[in-house]
Order: sequence, then structure tokens, then C-alpha cells
Amino acid sequence: MSFLPLIILLGAVLYFSKPEERKRFAREVLGRTEHLWGSAVGYWPKRLPFDDALDARTPRPVVTLAIVALNVGIFICMLISPGSFSNPETLLGWGASFGPRTTNGEWWRLLTAMFVPAGVLHLVANVAGFAQLGLVTERLFGRLALANVYFAAGLVAGVLNLLLYPVGVNAGASASVFAAYGLFAAAFMSGVAFPSELSIPPTTLLKLAPGAVLFLLYSLAAGFAGPAEMTGLIIGLVYGCVLIKDLSAQTPPARRVAITSGVVVALALAACIPVRGMSDVRPEIMILARPAASILIT
Repeated sequence: MSFLPLIILLGAVLYFSKPEERKRFAREVLGRTEHLWGSAVGYWPKRLPFDDALDARTPRPVVTLAIVALNVGIFICMLISPGSFSNPETLLGWGASFGPRTTNGEWWRLLTAMFVPAGVLHLVANVAGFAQLGLVTERLFGRLALANVYFAAGLVAGVLNLLLYPVGVNAGASASVFAAYGLFAAAFMSGVAFPSELSIPPTTLLKLAPGAVLFLLYSLAAGFAGPAEMTGLIIGLVYGCVLIKDLSAQTPPARRVAITSGVVVALALAACIPVRGMSDVRPEIMILARPAASILIT
């Protein structure tokens, strides 16, 4: 919500400015943008045959773009709606996971929680860490594989958070992004061991480095690199090891992707059985604790 005053102030300045002042402001913004873009392009690695091979393999990486659009779209809706990101009720209202509600018939929260950011920095770090990586990984493994890895890792992480933090509010897709990194790492190691035109070159690593560094540093600093996220990374590596066969010749067959996802989802569903019908007993504990505290004080 802190962005709204800035947006309103900018709108007021533009509204009350004269036409020539608005034109001068627009020219200044465009000039500085072109200068920054030109400077960035000068340092950006040139296209390689690897990039052309990716484009020919999967021309339109729609899964990556759809995931990014969903995350950004939900964030914008949360931004303009009442409530603060620091309020757990706001996150729950948009689909975050909370043990006593998720395990009492609202299992859909395990999926919706992946698209609920815990704040603007959380969103920026996840999108920066996933967007370019997803564009490469999706075109290497195919749309079906990336979508399955993303959602399977998010589902398993959601279940693990229920087991570890039953009365905590869980939101975000950090585990899914870590899974995409695991999938990418498997492809990179396979390319080193068995070189082909689809082996990931060092220049691609250079392109991905800024977003990856931002994502990893934020995850470590904000506590989004715990057991659930590391489980997501392992799931990505497992998927990569299973799907890497004949990757240079074709994207993984749908059957192999489906079987791998079926095993992962079955394990996640089995882990849900012990936590069904979870209750939040904290209010009752507080009620019982108050009289005891009073007796102690007197």
C-alpha cells in the first residue's frame, strides 16, 4: 500500500502540469530509458546457436509467462484492495495456507498459496529468480515438464510446511522456484558430461546470474531457504535426473513426466493423511493460561 501515495502524487503532478511541461517530462524519461537500455545491451552477451536451438525447440514459453503473470496480477489485486501484507488475514483471504483451515476441507489452499506473495520484495525476488530461468528451462524440457515441476514442488512444500508449522500462515512460491533451479542444474550437468548443441553455455549463466543472485540472497536473508525450499530443490533435481534421458534429441515424453509427477503427488497426498482435521488450540491455551498467571501474581 505504500506505493499508492507515490502513484497519486505523480498523477497529481502530471494533471496540474502544463502540456509543454508534460511533453518535456516524457522526453526526459524516454531519453534516460534509451540511454540505460543502450548501456545494458552493450554489456549483454550476444545470441549463440544455443539460443536459436531453444527457439526452434519450444518457440513460445507460455508456462513461464503465465506463472509470472499470475504472480504479478494477484500482487496488483492485493495492492489495490484493503488490507496489509503484514496482516495474516489478508494473505488468508487471497488463498494462503493455514493448517486448521487447509486440513479441514480447504485443501485447494496448497495450490493457491503458491501465487500469494508475502510482500513486494518477496514478489520481486521470486519473479527475478524465475522469469529468465524459466524461459530457458521450459524450452529445454518442454511446457509440460516445467509446469509439473513447479506445481509438484509447491504442493510438496505446502504439505511439509503443514507438518512443520501447523499454525503458521504459508504463502509464496520459493520452493517452486528452487525446483526450477534444480531442473536447470540437472540440464547443465548433463550438458557438461554429454556436450551437444543444447549444452548450456557460460554466457547463458551470465545472463541468469543477476536474477539468481537476487533471489538467493533474498531467500537467505528473509528465511525463505528452509526445509520446504530445499525439498523443492531436491524435487527439481530428481525430475531433472529422470527427464534428462535423450534431452538433446527431444523434450521428455509426456508419459515419463506424468509418471514422475504421479509418484511425487502420491507421496504428498499420503503425507496429508496424518494432519487431517487439524485444530488451532492456541485461543484455548491462552484462556487457560490467564487464570494461572493471575494466581501466580497474587
